[in-house]
Amino acid sequence: MKHEIWKAILGYEGYYEVSNFGRVKSLARFVKGRWKDKGEYHPVAERILIQGIERVVKGGYHRVVLQKCGKVRYANVHILVLETFVGPRPKDLVGAHNNGNVDDNRLNNLSYKTQQENCLDRYRHGRGVIGEAVNTARLKGSEVLEIRRLFKEGKMTINELAEKYNVHYDTIRYAVARKSWKHLK
Repeated sequence: MKHEIWKAILGYEGYYEVSNFGRVKSLARFVKGRWKDKGEYHPVAERILIQGIERVVKGGYHRVVLQKCGKVRYANVHILVLETFVGPRPKDLVGAHNNGNVDDNRLNNLSYKTQQENCLDRYRHGRGVIGEAVNTARLKGSEVLEIRRLFKEGKMTINELAEKYNVHYDTIRYAVARKSWKHLK
């Protein structure tokens, strides 16, 4: 895609547009004053919006603030691009970055995928978090291997292992059954 194409954002026609390059702009229009000139309309120039970073996710998604009729909406840029150029998000699908780079919101890098496909892409691109890197992990990889060995050899029960490692019964049960820590051989 060599040329930047702009299209109106659904529900914000005449207010905002998004491009196939992942940029969002506010269109020139007249807005009602809030403070000194209450009730009077004044012109606002067209401008490219500054994109913030959503901090909920590590390396968060780019997002912008859209305003219309006094209502504020925080919108992820990759979703705006997909909804505008591809269409509404199909049920049970999510917006995905094909190259794994959340900073690349160009249309040719975006697609709708299942949550599972999107998660697998994260690992393929080296962005997935597993094992001890998960901030809620209660065990270390070496401990899980030791737990599996002790259980397999019949030296300790799941209850005894849970007590020894000071974790919940299910934490041990899932580790032994390989429902968690699947990446460990």
